Amino acid sequence: MSTKIPDPNLAFFSKVTSSSGSAAGVKISNASIIIDGEETVLIDDDINLQTNSIDGDNTNRSSAELRVPFDSKQKPEIKTQGNATVKNGDISYYIEISGNPKKLKIKSDKGLFAIIRLVEQRNGGYYYFDILFGKKGETEKLNNRTEKTRPHIAFYPDGNGKFLRLSNYECQLSSVLDYKPEECQIVPSIVEIHPTKFIEKIVLKFEYVPQKKLVILNTAYFESIKT
Repeated sequence: MSTKIPDPNLAFFSKVTSSSGSAAGVKISNASIIIDGEETVLIDDDINLQTNSIDGDNTNRSSAELRVPFDSKQKPEIKTQGNATVKNGDISYYIEISGNPKKLKIKSDKGLFAIIRLVEQRNGGYYYFDILFGKKGETEKLNNRTEKTRPHIAFYPDGNGKFLRLSNYECQLSSVLDYKPEECQIVPSIVEIHPTKFIEKIVLKFEYVPQKKLVILNTAYFESIKT
């Protein structure tokens, strides 16, 4: 765990990391600063930063961090990498793809494609995003039941990390979430998925509709990995 503030523009910073595939975590109950004798409350909430917290998905390098800037015009921000979650309760959001289709297909200039689907979890009653990856001209593999074994990643994009599964594909997952201290809400903003055998990643951008407790996938595209 790290609480050393790495940036003078930050009023508060906390980070938990794991480089061995083991679980780690830290709980933040409150945070405040005193300037010129006056106290300002930054966080009045129970927030859990955790790595390797989802069963069956140990990832060697995982991290979760919370940043609160001095400038009140800038949003507090949460970042995660690998199998990491940030929780402050049991709130779950409805999710949909912009325009409310059941699936979305995107392509890259380098021949990659991805199909993003809304799928209902068995026995769970809620939906998650399932992303199937492919490459133009590449022969798909079949299992012993002659079913296509498309590489994919499935995830639920809220800050309470209900569900994440990396299946048959080596990917690096990272996310940026907005934290709203007044409402004690953690809201999805950006998710990046990098299939490690390729030099491109998928960028997903979300919008939150508070009146409906709805997270909308607004934009999805491929982007080259910077080297």
